[in-house]
Amino acid sequence: MEVSMPSVISEVIIPLQTSVGPGGRFQSQEFDVSGTQSISVNVSITNVNPTIKRTIFFGPSPNGGFQPARVDAFQTSNHLLTSLPTHGPKMFVVVENTGLTAMNCDGWLYGVRLVP
Repeated sequence: MEVSMPSVISEVIIPLQTSVGPGGRFQSQEFDVSGTQSISVNVSITNVNPTIKRTIFFGPSPNGGFQPARVDAFQTSNHLLTSLPTHGPKMFVVVENTGLTAMNCDGWLYGVRLVP
């Protein structure tokens, strides 16, 4: 009988001070979150700015696509820490700037995986 041992996922998903210009978009690489029940995603920007939004995607679906699981804007805070159930074996994050001001962002992924 195999015993599961927890393993911690702690990954930089957006490098420090990544600039997202006006009309710009940053997409992280895909991260393996298989074996987790939930994950936490933390994304920060320089200042509060409702024209910047963060979307967390999970997948792939049977047709290879990824679906948005959570979309938030930086309306009242310059950081978004979100914990949510894992909806697929992989995830990535997109930060979009629909405003007129460039903004720096960064982000991390945390989770606990059960490994046989």
